[in-house]
Amino acid sequence: MLGIAQECSDLPNLAQRFYSFFLLKFTRKMGNHVKQICGIVFLSLSPTMKGMKKRIIIGLVFSLGIALGLFLMANFCDELLGSWLAKSRTEAAFPSYSVVIRGGIITKAKPERLYLRATDLHIEISFKKPGGLLGDPVFMEIDNLPRDFKTTYKGNMPQVQSRGEASLALVFPPTKRAFKTLISIDPPSSKETFTFWVAGDNRSRLDLLETLLKKAKGEKPLFIVLGGDLVAHGLSWQYKRLLEVLDESPVPVFAVPGNHDLEFCGRRNFTRYLAPDHYCFTYGNSIFAVLDTNHKDKGQTQWLDRILSNPSYVHRFVFVHKPPFDPRPGKKHCMHRKAFVQKLLEVLSKHKVDILFCSHIHSYIQTSYKGTKIIITGGLGAHRKKPIRPFHYVRVIVGPKGIKTQMVPLKPSPTY
Repeated sequence: MLGIAQECSDLPNLAQRFYSFFLLKFTRKMGNHVKQICGIVFLSLSPTMKGMKKRIIIGLVFSLGIALGLFLMANFCDELLGSWLAKSRTEAAFPSYSVVIRGGIITKAKPERLYLRATDLHIEISFKKPGGLLGDPVFMEIDNLPRDFKTTYKGNMPQVQSRGEASLALVFPPTKRAFKTLISIDPPSSKETFTFWVAGDNRSRLDLLETLLKKAKGEKPLFIVLGGDLVAHGLSWQYKRLLEVLDESPVPVFAVPGNHDLEFCGRRNFTRYLAPDHYCFTYGNSIFAVLDTNHKDKGQTQWLDRILSNPSYVHRFVFVHKPPFDPRPGKKHCMHRKAFVQKLLEVLSKHKVDILFCSHIHSYIQTSYKGTKIIITGGLGAHRKKPIRPFHYVRVIVGPKGIKTQMVPLKPSPTY
Protein backbone atom coordinates (compact mmCIF):
# COMPACT_ATOMS: atom_id res chain seq x y z
CA MET A 1 0.00 0.00 0.00
CA LEU A 2 2.83 2.44 0.84
CA GLY A 3 4.36 1.70 -2.54
CA ILE A 4 1.13 2.61 -4.27
CA ALA A 5 0.93 5.89 -2.37
CA GLN A 6 4.51 6.71 -3.37
CA GLU A 7 3.55 6.41 -7.05
CA CYS A 8 1.66 9.68 -6.60
CA SER A 9 4.89 11.51 -5.76
CA ASP A 10 4.91 13.84 -8.76
CA LEU A 11 1.35 15.08 -8.20
CA PRO A 12 0.88 18.48 -6.55
CA ASN A 13 1.30 18.36 -2.77
CA LEU A 14 -2.41 18.76 -1.96
CA ALA A 15 -3.48 15.99 -4.31
CA GLN A 16 -0.68 13.75 -3.03
CA ARG A 17 -1.78 14.27 0.57
CA PHE A 18 -5.38 13.48 -0.35
CA TYR A 19 -4.45 10.29 -2.21
CA SER A 20 -2.13 9.10 0.57
CA PHE A 21 -4.58 9.93 3.36
CA PHE A 22 -7.51 8.28 1.57
CA LEU A 23 -5.47 5.18 0.75
CA LEU A 24 -3.80 4.71 4.13
CA LYS A 25 -6.71 5.71 6.41
CA PHE A 26 -9.84 4.69 4.54
CA THR A 27 -8.69 1.38 3.13
CA ARG A 28 -7.50 0.14 6.52
CA LYS A 29 -11.15 -0.01 7.53
CA MET A 30 -12.20 -2.01 4.48
CA GLY A 31 -11.90 -5.71 3.74
CA ASN A 32 -8.97 -7.22 1.87
CA HIS A 33 -10.87 -7.39 -1.42
CA VAL A 34 -11.84 -3.74 -1.28
CA LYS A 35 -8.21 -2.85 -0.49
CA GLN A 36 -7.09 -4.63 -3.63
CA ILE A 37 -9.72 -2.88 -5.75
CA CYS A 38 -8.77 0.51 -4.34
CA GLY A 39 -5.12 -0.26 -5.00
CA ILE A 40 -5.80 -1.09 -8.63
CA VAL A 41 -7.88 2.06 -9.12
CA PHE A 42 -5.28 4.29 -7.53
CA LEU A 43 -2.57 2.68 -9.63
CA SER A 44 -4.62 3.63 -12.67
CA LEU A 45 -4.55 7.22 -11.41
CA SER A 46 -0.74 7.27 -11.31
CA PRO A 47 1.25 9.84 -13.32
CA THR A 48 1.36 7.48 -16.31
CA MET A 49 -2.06 8.92 -17.24
CA LYS A 50 -2.03 12.13 -19.22
CA GLY A 51 -3.56 15.17 -17.64
CA MET A 52 -4.84 16.01 -14.19
CA LYS A 53 -8.39 16.47 -15.50
CA LYS A 54 -8.63 12.83 -16.53
CA ARG A 55 -7.43 11.69 -13.09
CA ILE A 56 -9.92 13.95 -11.33
CA ILE A 57 -12.81 12.73 -13.49
CA ILE A 58 -11.98 9.07 -12.88
CA GLY A 59 -11.58 9.77 -9.16
CA LEU A 60 -14.99 11.46 -9.02
CA VAL A 61 -16.64 8.64 -10.95
CA PHE A 62 -15.08 6.09 -8.60
CA SER A 63 -16.26 8.05 -5.54
CA LEU A 64 -19.77 8.41 -6.92
CA GLY A 65 -19.85 4.68 -7.65
CA ILE A 66 -18.99 3.90 -4.02
CA ALA A 67 -21.61 6.38 -2.76
CA LEU A 68 -24.27 4.91 -5.07
CA GLY A 69 -23.40 1.37 -3.99
CA LEU A 70 -23.70 2.30 -0.31
CA PHE A 71 -27.03 4.04 -0.98
CA LEU A 72 -28.45 1.01 -2.78
CA MET A 73 -27.17 -1.33 -0.08
CA ALA A 74 -28.70 0.78 2.68
CA ASN A 75 -32.11 1.14 1.07
CA PHE A 76 -32.66 -2.12 -0.81
CA CYS A 77 -30.71 -4.76 1.10
CA ASP A 78 -33.62 -5.35 3.50
CA GLU A 79 -36.07 -5.36 0.59
CA LEU A 80 -34.16 -8.19 -1.07
CA LEU A 81 -32.98 -10.20 1.95
CA GLY A 82 -35.48 -9.26 4.66
CA SER A 83 -37.47 -12.51 4.47
CA TRP A 84 -34.26 -14.47 5.19
CA LEU A 85 -33.30 -12.28 8.14
CA ALA A 86 -36.65 -11.78 9.87
CA LYS A 87 -36.70 -14.65 12.35
CA SER A 88 -36.06 -13.98 16.01
CA ARG A 89 -34.55 -16.82 17.98
CA THR A 90 -36.95 -18.41 20.47
CA GLU A 91 -35.28 -21.82 20.89
CA ALA A 92 -31.78 -23.03 21.73
CA ALA A 93 -30.37 -26.52 22.27
CA PHE A 94 -27.04 -27.78 23.59
CA PRO A 95 -25.96 -31.22 24.86
CA SER A 96 -26.45 -30.01 28.43
CA TYR A 97 -29.88 -28.33 28.04
CA SER A 98 -32.58 -26.98 25.72
CA VAL A 99 -34.78 -23.92 26.17
CA VAL A 100 -37.89 -22.49 24.51
CA ILE A 101 -39.27 -19.02 25.28
CA ARG A 102 -42.73 -17.67 24.54
CA GLY A 103 -43.22 -13.92 24.79
CA GLY A 104 -39.55 -13.14 24.28
CA ILE A 105 -36.42 -13.77 22.23
CA ILE A 106 -33.01 -15.30 22.87
CA THR A 107 -30.41 -12.61 22.27
CA LYS A 108 -27.40 -14.83 23.04
CA ALA A 109 -27.02 -18.53 23.87
CA LYS A 110 -23.94 -20.36 25.08
CA PRO A 111 -23.57 -23.80 26.69
CA GLU A 112 -23.26 -22.19 30.13
CA ARG A 113 -25.15 -18.89 29.78
CA LEU A 114 -28.44 -17.64 28.30
CA TYR A 115 -29.56 -14.07 27.61
CA LEU A 116 -33.29 -13.51 27.04
CA ARG A 117 -35.31 -10.36 26.30
CA ALA A 118 -39.05 -10.17 26.93
CA THR A 119 -41.32 -8.89 24.15
CA ASP A 120 -44.51 -9.39 26.14
CA LEU A 121 -45.81 -8.65 29.62
CA HIS A 122 -46.42 -12.40 30.05
CA ILE A 123 -43.44 -14.70 29.50
CA GLU A 124 -43.18 -18.48 29.58
CA ILE A 125 -39.86 -20.33 29.53
CA SER A 126 -39.40 -24.08 29.21
CA PHE A 127 -35.97 -25.34 30.35
CA LYS A 128 -35.04 -29.02 29.93
CA LYS A 129 -31.94 -30.90 31.03
CA PRO A 130 -31.19 -34.47 29.93
CA GLY A 131 -29.93 -36.99 32.45
CA GLY A 132 -26.53 -38.65 32.72
CA LEU A 133 -24.23 -35.62 32.41
CA LEU A 134 -23.33 -33.57 35.46
CA GLY A 135 -22.34 -30.61 33.33
CA ASP A 136 -21.77 -27.04 34.49
CA PRO A 137 -24.23 -24.62 36.08
CA VAL A 138 -26.34 -22.73 33.55
CA PHE A 139 -26.92 -19.01 34.10
CA MET A 140 -30.03 -17.38 32.65
CA GLU A 141 -30.56 -13.60 32.45
CA ILE A 142 -33.97 -12.19 31.48
CA ASP A 143 -34.38 -8.47 30.70
CA ASN A 144 -37.23 -6.10 29.84
CA LEU A 145 -39.62 -7.51 32.45
CA PRO A 146 -42.64 -5.65 33.90
CA ARG A 147 -42.28 -3.78 37.19
CA ASP A 148 -43.09 -5.82 40.30
CA PHE A 149 -43.34 -8.96 38.16
CA LYS A 150 -44.52 -12.24 39.66
CA THR A 151 -42.60 -15.46 38.99
CA THR A 152 -43.91 -19.00 39.31
CA TYR A 153 -42.00 -22.25 38.80
CA LYS A 154 -43.12 -25.76 37.97
CA GLY A 155 -40.60 -28.56 38.30
CA ASN A 156 -36.99 -28.14 39.37
CA MET A 157 -36.67 -24.65 40.89
CA PRO A 158 -33.53 -22.67 39.93
CA GLN A 159 -31.62 -20.42 42.29
CA VAL A 160 -32.37 -16.68 42.04
CA GLN A 161 -29.03 -14.96 41.62
CA SER A 162 -30.40 -11.41 41.45
CA ARG A 163 -33.64 -9.53 40.79
CA GLY A 164 -33.78 -5.99 39.42
CA GLU A 165 -36.61 -3.61 38.61
CA ALA A 166 -37.04 -5.14 35.15
CA SER A 167 -34.61 -8.06 35.12
CA LEU A 168 -34.08 -11.49 36.65
CA ALA A 169 -30.94 -13.67 36.87
CA LEU A 170 -31.30 -17.41 37.57
CA VAL A 171 -28.84 -20.27 38.04
CA PHE A 172 -29.58 -23.93 37.30
CA PRO A 173 -27.07 -25.92 39.43
CA PRO A 174 -25.29 -28.96 37.92
CA THR A 175 -26.98 -32.33 38.40
CA LYS A 176 -26.97 -35.74 36.71
CA ARG A 177 -30.73 -35.99 37.09
CA ALA A 178 -32.96 -35.12 34.12
CA PHE A 179 -35.52 -32.42 34.83
CA LYS A 180 -37.85 -29.90 33.22
CA THR A 181 -38.67 -26.46 34.57
CA LEU A 182 -41.50 -24.16 33.46
CA ILE A 183 -41.03 -20.50 34.39
CA SER A 184 -43.94 -18.06 34.13
CA ILE A 185 -43.38 -14.32 34.58
CA ASP A 186 -46.39 -12.02 34.76
CA PRO A 187 -47.13 -8.40 35.68
CA PRO A 188 -49.07 -7.57 38.85
CA SER A 189 -52.83 -8.01 38.72
CA SER A 190 -54.40 -6.01 35.91
CA LYS A 191 -55.67 -2.57 36.89
CA GLU A 192 -58.66 -0.75 35.45
CA THR A 193 -56.54 2.37 34.96
CA PHE A 194 -53.00 2.20 33.64
CA THR A 195 -50.55 4.41 31.77
CA PHE A 196 -48.10 3.76 28.96
CA TRP A 197 -45.85 6.03 26.92
CA VAL A 198 -45.08 6.23 23.19
CA ALA A 199 -42.14 7.99 21.53
CA GLY A 200 -40.10 7.58 18.37
CA ASP A 201 -37.33 8.66 16.00
CA ASN A 202 -34.36 9.20 18.27
CA ARG A 203 -32.01 7.64 15.64
CA SER A 204 -28.66 7.39 17.42
CA ARG A 205 -29.29 10.40 19.64
CA LEU A 206 -29.58 8.81 23.05
CA ASP A 207 -29.66 11.78 25.46
CA LEU A 208 -33.43 12.28 25.12
CA LEU A 209 -34.01 8.54 25.41
CA GLU A 210 -31.99 8.54 28.64
CA THR A 211 -34.07 11.49 29.87
CA LEU A 212 -37.26 9.60 29.04
CA LEU A 213 -36.14 6.52 30.98
CA LYS A 214 -35.14 8.65 33.99
CA LYS A 215 -38.64 10.14 34.02
CA ALA A 216 -40.08 6.64 33.90
CA LYS A 217 -38.36 5.82 37.22
CA GLY A 218 -40.48 8.46 38.91
CA GLU A 219 -43.79 8.23 37.04
CA LYS A 220 -43.71 4.43 36.57
CA PRO A 221 -45.70 3.82 33.37
CA LEU A 222 -46.65 0.21 32.72
CA PHE A 223 -44.41 0.15 29.62
CA ILE A 224 -42.93 2.31 26.85
CA VAL A 225 -43.27 1.77 23.10
CA LEU A 226 -40.54 3.22 20.86
CA GLY A 227 -41.94 3.80 17.39
CA GLY A 228 -38.87 3.03 15.32
CA ASP A 229 -35.70 4.64 13.93
CA LEU A 230 -33.93 3.84 17.18
CA VAL A 231 -30.53 3.68 15.44
CA ALA A 232 -29.10 5.59 12.50
CA HIS A 233 -28.16 2.83 10.06
CA GLY A 234 -29.03 -0.61 11.44
CA LEU A 235 -25.43 -1.46 12.36
CA SER A 236 -24.60 -3.95 15.10
CA TRP A 237 -22.52 -1.54 17.20
CA GLN A 238 -25.38 1.00 17.11
CA TYR A 239 -27.80 -1.61 18.45
CA LYS A 240 -25.36 -2.59 21.20
CA ARG A 241 -24.99 1.05 22.26
CA LEU A 242 -28.79 1.37 22.27
CA LEU A 243 -29.13 -1.74 24.45
CA GLU A 244 -26.71 -0.28 26.99
CA VAL A 245 -29.25 2.51 27.49
CA LEU A 246 -32.37 0.29 27.36
CA ASP A 247 -30.90 -2.10 29.93
CA GLU A 248 -31.16 0.73 32.48
CA SER A 249 -34.90 1.13 31.90
CA PRO A 250 -37.05 0.56 35.00
CA VAL A 251 -40.00 -0.55 32.82
CA PRO A 252 -40.37 -2.73 29.72
CA VAL A 253 -39.52 -1.06 26.41
CA PHE A 254 -41.11 -2.51 23.27
CA ALA A 255 -39.67 -1.58 19.88
CA VAL A 256 -41.26 -0.96 16.48
CA PRO A 257 -38.99 -1.50 13.44
CA GLY A 258 -38.21 1.74 11.58
CA ASN A 259 -36.69 2.15 8.14
CA HIS A 260 -33.34 3.31 9.57
CA ASP A 261 -33.29 0.33 11.92
CA LEU A 262 -33.39 -1.98 8.88
CA GLU A 263 -30.70 -0.29 6.77
CA PHE A 264 -27.70 -2.41 5.71
CA CYS A 265 -29.58 -5.61 6.54
CA GLY A 266 -30.34 -4.22 10.00
CA ARG A 267 -33.40 -6.48 10.25
CA ARG A 268 -31.04 -9.21 11.46
CA ASN A 269 -29.85 -6.95 14.29
CA PHE A 270 -33.37 -5.74 15.15
CA THR A 271 -34.80 -9.25 15.40
CA ARG A 272 -31.71 -10.48 17.23
CA TYR A 273 -31.47 -7.76 19.88
CA LEU A 274 -34.93 -6.21 20.26
CA ALA A 275 -37.99 -8.09 18.98
CA PRO A 276 -39.62 -9.84 16.00
CA ASP A 277 -40.59 -7.47 13.19
CA HIS A 278 -44.27 -7.93 14.11
CA TYR A 279 -45.72 -9.19 17.39
CA CYS A 280 -48.38 -8.46 20.00
CA PHE A 281 -48.96 -8.48 23.76
CA THR A 282 -51.90 -8.00 26.08
CA TYR A 283 -52.74 -6.43 29.43
CA GLY A 284 -56.14 -6.94 31.02
CA ASN A 285 -58.76 -6.34 28.33
CA SER A 286 -56.38 -4.43 26.02
CA ILE A 287 -54.28 -5.72 23.12
CA PHE A 288 -51.22 -4.03 21.63
CA ALA A 289 -49.97 -5.01 18.15
CA VAL A 290 -46.69 -4.00 16.45
CA LEU A 291 -46.32 -4.08 12.65
CA ASP A 292 -43.53 -3.45 10.15
CA THR A 293 -44.82 -0.96 7.56
CA ASN A 294 -41.44 -0.22 5.97
CA HIS A 295 -41.70 -2.71 3.10
CA LYS A 296 -44.13 -5.44 2.02
CA ASP A 297 -47.20 -6.72 3.84
CA LYS A 298 -45.99 -10.35 3.98
CA GLY A 299 -49.23 -11.53 5.62
CA GLN A 300 -49.12 -9.01 8.48
CA THR A 301 -52.59 -7.61 7.84
CA GLN A 302 -54.09 -11.12 7.89
CA TRP A 303 -52.31 -11.79 11.17
CA LEU A 304 -53.55 -8.46 12.56
CA ASP A 305 -57.11 -9.21 11.47
CA ARG A 306 -56.94 -12.56 13.28
CA ILE A 307 -55.54 -11.35 16.61
CA LEU A 308 -57.89 -8.35 16.81
CA SER A 309 -60.98 -10.49 16.23
CA ASN A 310 -61.10 -11.70 19.84
CA PRO A 311 -64.29 -10.07 21.26
CA SER A 312 -62.89 -10.01 24.82
CA TYR A 313 -60.65 -7.06 23.97
CA VAL A 314 -62.18 -3.73 24.93
CA HIS A 315 -59.24 -1.60 23.75
CA ARG A 316 -57.08 -2.17 20.67
CA PHE A 317 -53.85 -0.31 19.95
CA VAL A 318 -51.62 -0.69 16.88
CA PHE A 319 -48.06 0.61 16.51
CA VAL A 320 -46.23 1.16 13.19
CA HIS A 321 -43.34 3.32 12.03
CA LYS A 322 -44.44 4.69 8.66
CA PRO A 323 -47.99 6.11 8.77
CA PRO A 324 -50.47 4.89 6.13
CA PHE A 325 -50.78 8.44 4.79
CA ASP A 326 -49.21 11.84 5.38
CA PRO A 327 -51.84 14.27 6.72
CA ARG A 328 -49.77 17.31 5.73
CA PRO A 329 -50.86 18.96 2.45
CA GLY A 330 -48.58 18.05 -0.44
CA LYS A 331 -46.36 15.72 1.62
CA LYS A 332 -45.86 11.97 1.09
CA HIS A 333 -43.58 10.89 3.93
CA CYS A 334 -45.51 7.67 4.57
CA MET A 335 -46.15 4.13 3.33
CA HIS A 336 -45.97 3.78 -0.45
CA ARG A 337 -47.40 0.32 -1.14
CA LYS A 338 -51.06 1.06 -1.90
CA ALA A 339 -52.30 -2.51 -1.41
CA PHE A 340 -50.65 -2.70 2.03
CA VAL A 341 -52.11 0.69 3.01
CA GLN A 342 -55.62 -0.28 1.90
CA LYS A 343 -55.58 -3.60 3.77
CA LEU A 344 -54.20 -1.99 6.92
CA LEU A 345 -56.84 0.75 6.95
CA GLU A 346 -59.59 -1.84 6.33
CA VAL A 347 -58.47 -3.90 9.34
CA LEU A 348 -58.23 -0.81 11.56
CA SER A 349 -61.74 0.24 10.58
CA LYS A 350 -63.19 -3.29 10.81
CA HIS A 351 -62.02 -3.83 14.39
CA LYS A 352 -62.54 -0.24 15.53
CA VAL A 353 -58.95 0.16 16.67
CA ASP A 354 -58.79 2.89 19.31
CA ILE A 355 -55.47 4.45 18.29
CA LEU A 356 -52.90 3.86 15.56
CA PHE A 357 -49.52 5.18 16.74
CA CYS A 358 -46.97 6.12 14.07
CA SER A 359 -43.59 7.83 13.86
CA HIS A 360 -41.39 8.58 10.79
CA ILE A 361 -42.58 12.21 10.55
CA HIS A 362 -40.44 14.14 13.05
CA SER A 363 -43.26 16.12 14.56
CA TYR A 364 -46.51 15.64 16.49
CA ILE A 365 -49.73 15.33 14.47
CA GLN A 366 -53.21 14.02 15.30
CA THR A 367 -55.64 12.86 12.63
CA SER A 368 -58.16 10.05 12.18
CA TYR A 369 -59.56 7.50 9.75
CA LYS A 370 -63.13 6.16 10.01
CA GLY A 371 -63.25 6.36 13.79
CA THR A 372 -59.64 5.31 14.47
CA LYS A 373 -57.52 8.03 16.02
CA ILE A 374 -54.05 8.35 14.46
CA ILE A 375 -51.21 9.89 16.44
CA ILE A 376 -47.87 10.58 14.74
CA THR A 377 -45.08 11.10 17.25
CA GLY A 378 -41.51 11.43 16.01
CA GLY A 379 -39.96 13.82 18.51
CA LEU A 380 -37.32 11.86 20.40
CA GLY A 381 -34.26 13.53 18.92
CA ALA A 382 -34.14 13.32 15.11
CA HIS A 383 -34.12 16.61 13.19
CA ARG A 384 -37.57 18.15 13.46
CA LYS A 385 -39.87 18.69 10.49
CA LYS A 386 -42.89 20.92 9.89
CA PRO A 387 -45.07 21.43 11.77
CA ILE A 388 -42.23 22.09 14.23
CA ARG A 389 -43.02 20.69 17.67
CA PRO A 390 -40.86 20.37 20.78
CA PHE A 391 -39.04 17.11 21.46
CA HIS A 392 -41.63 15.00 23.22
CA TYR A 393 -43.29 11.72 24.10
CA VAL A 394 -46.99 10.81 24.34
CA ARG A 395 -48.55 9.82 27.66
CA VAL A 396 -51.55 7.50 27.26
CA ILE A 397 -53.93 6.85 30.17
CA VAL A 398 -56.43 4.00 29.78
CA GLY A 399 -59.29 3.87 32.26
CA PRO A 400 -62.95 2.92 32.67
CA LYS A 401 -63.99 6.35 31.37
CA GLY A 402 -61.98 6.05 28.16
CA ILE A 403 -58.53 6.86 26.80
CA LYS A 404 -56.66 10.13 27.31
CA THR A 405 -53.53 11.17 25.41
CA GLN A 406 -51.15 14.03 26.08
CA MET A 407 -48.01 15.27 24.33
CA VAL A 408 -45.33 15.85 26.98
CA PRO A 409 -42.29 18.00 26.01
CA LEU A 410 -38.77 16.73 26.72
CA LYS A 411 -35.82 19.03 27.36
CA PRO A 412 -32.67 18.04 25.46
CA SER A 413 -29.44 17.64 27.37
CA PRO A 414 -27.56 21.01 27.60
CA THR A 415 -24.28 19.18 26.92
CA TYR A 416 -25.51 17.50 23.72
